[in-house]
Amino acid sequence: MASLRTSNILTVVQTLRGNTRVAVLLEPMWGIPFVLCNFYLSLYMKSLGVTDQEIGYLISLGLLCGSATAFAGGLLVDRLGRKKSTLIFDLLAWPVSLGLYALAGGFWGFAIGMAANSFVRIATVGWNLMVIEDADNEQRIAAFNFLNVVTVSTGILTPLAGLLVRYLGIIPAERVLLIFAVISITTQILVRNHLFTETRIGERILKERREKPNGRSAPLASYRDAFAALRNSRLRRVMSLVILYMLFMPVASLSSLYFAPYLTESLGLATAAISLLGGLYSAVLMVMFVLVVPLISRGNRLSHMLTGLVLQVAALVAFIVIPPGSFALAGLAVVAYAVGFALFKPFMDSALAEATEGRSRVGIYALNNTLISLFGAAAAFFSGHLFHLLPSAVWMLGIGILLGCAGILVSFRRTGFAPAGDLRPLPDRRAPLYNASIPIVGDDGTSRSPAGNERGGARV
Repeated sequence: MASLRTSNILTVVQTLRGNTRVAVLLEPMWGIPFVLCNFYLSLYMKSLGVTDQEIGYLISLGLLCGSATAFAGGLLVDRLGRKKSTLIFDLLAWPVSLGLYALAGGFWGFAIGMAANSFVRIATVGWNLMVIEDADNEQRIAAFNFLNVVTVSTGILTPLAGLLVRYLGIIPAERVLLIFAVISITTQILVRNHLFTETRIGERILKERREKPNGRSAPLASYRDAFAALRNSRLRRVMSLVILYMLFMPVASLSSLYFAPYLTESLGLATAAISLLGGLYSAVLMVMFVLVVPLISRGNRLSHMLTGLVLQVAALVAFIVIPPGSFALAGLAVVAYAVGFALFKPFMDSALAEATEGRSRVGIYALNNTLISLFGAAAAFFSGHLFHLLPSAVWMLGIGILLGCAGILVSFRRTGFAPAGDLRPLPDRRAPLYNASIPIVGDDGTSRSPAGNERGGARV
């Protein structure tokens, strides 16, 4: 039988078993409605009276709540079990939060929904473990590659949301899409839970906790191991690179809440038409992740990453200088950004996994996620004020962050990263208020993305 790496999609799905197969087959019921309701969410908020500053507050609130749930995620998943924690916290993070957005009439409705969505940090830990723990390495690779294809390809459907906005208007259309998402995702979660079985490792941990309910605090022990490991200069630089780029994502990337308002308010593009740019972005990512990244994965990754950063900077500069109404130039900037993102992000995702090892890995990722949330909350708080004063200022801030990332990369020109393995972009199961993916690496060294708020996340 052909290797799972080279099998076609149908063969891959037929080869998967158990929880892994269930998660893969049901993923489109999350991905499709998410893509449709996510693109216009910020314009929907603004139409309901949410200001630019308040959008920054919402992003900041989500990151602050996410830092707390990220810290507690591993402990709660071990205490409740993988299956139960995925059910409970996925329901809170998605149907509850999206339902609150549909009912919201202003800032506080969205704030409560954002707080609920932060539980995705816990749900994603359980979901990823359900996918990988009872699967062998070949099935894990196949499952995440397939989930990547599903996640990216669903973005091509974004123009359908634009058609609905054109005929119904932004508020009615977005509420229809949010209600559709609630129904689809709730069905997915309940059907998936019925078909899931607790993993063997999960059953063993639950049994051990019943027998020894007062064991030592795993999160605190993991953090101690992490701080000890940070004496390594190379690890500190890699971690700084990851944190800095993940600060960029919710504030100044094309996945941020400011992108759609900038296109319509500053560039004067039609509200319905900008969904075509979202579809273009996903189409380019699809080509890059499926055809290009696998071919270059064993090349000079520092050169690829620096090229990726240069292209992203060029795209942000273009958005600052292109004249209003220039849809074609905006499309070229989107293409440049997508190519740059695809050249940079998968290699960055693998860097932290390669720089960590042993018992300290779980604590390093927990610390990394917590720092991203805390620093990101501060950046997001001020980004709303920047956008209100001068919309292009958020792109200027993004350019500064990307140049900082480039400076860190240059410091690796002598030592480099560890040799590249079987590189593939991590699935990105994203949250409604920003799209980011932070990889989680388990004790077996397998990379998987969490949330982010993310579904994380295919799960930021």
